[in-house]
Amino acid sequence: YADDFLLGFTRKEDAERVMQVLPKRLGKYGLDLHPDKTRLIELGDGKGGKPGTFDFLGFTHYMGKSQKGRAILKRKTSSKKLRASLKRMNEWLRHNRNKRVGELIELMNQKMRGHYEYYGVTFNSKQIGNYYLQCKRLLYHWLNRRGGKPVWNWEKYSKLICEWKPLVTPKNLSQLSFSKAVIRGTVCGKAARTGLWGSGEVTNRSTRKHQVRSSEFRNMQISYKNNFSNHNLKLILYGKFRIYGAQ
Repeated sequence: YADDFLLGFTRKEDAERVMQVLPKRLGKYGLDLHPDKTRLIELGDGKGGKPGTFDFLGFTHYMGKSQKGRAILKRKTSSKKLRASLKRMNEWLRHNRNKRVGELIELMNQKMRGHYEYYGVTFNSKQIGNYYLQCKRLLYHWLNRRGGKPVWNWEKYSKLICEWKPLVTPKNLSQLSFSKAVIRGTVCGKAARTGLWGSGEVTNRSTRKHQVRSSEFRNMQISYKNNFSNHNLKLILYGKFRIYGAQ
């Protein structure tokens, strides 16, 4: 069931009025608002200062500018969720590092693809790129800790993840919407092979399209687009329901 909600406003007085009447309306159904987790967030206009941000469904929401210079609500992977995802990947690689390399990368690609499917939204290209880069580092780390001396230097490792058993990249997924065409330092490319963490431009790699988004997430995307694309959005009422009197 849903216990979180967002309401967007252009005027502060409207938001404050809703804050006053909403508890009464919820009380009719045996619900109330969690006092510690319900708050009014001023987003600002994206032109300066330090606007308010909030995390919802794994995304950090903040005000920024569109390509036309208008204030718009943007989303990126929250730092907490990104760290948690990388921690899980690190633990998984540690426990599975002795699998055959091809099988290991195939299973890893499934996990990375799932991350791209959920977090691959407009304006989130930087965090998606960061996720890929860190996963690439983790794989390199654990491939050289399979017993014996390290055998994967940069040149050999680059051929592995770019040619022999490609590590799935964000650009392989057609449904990702990027604010820019280039993510530097993340994927395979001629310039990127100068060093493991070196800069390089994205190259187009044709792979099988993978579309696994759930209907619930598609509906959430549509709801965001319809309700929070107003360029006059100034405030967000972030609320959490609870059964009346519950802690």
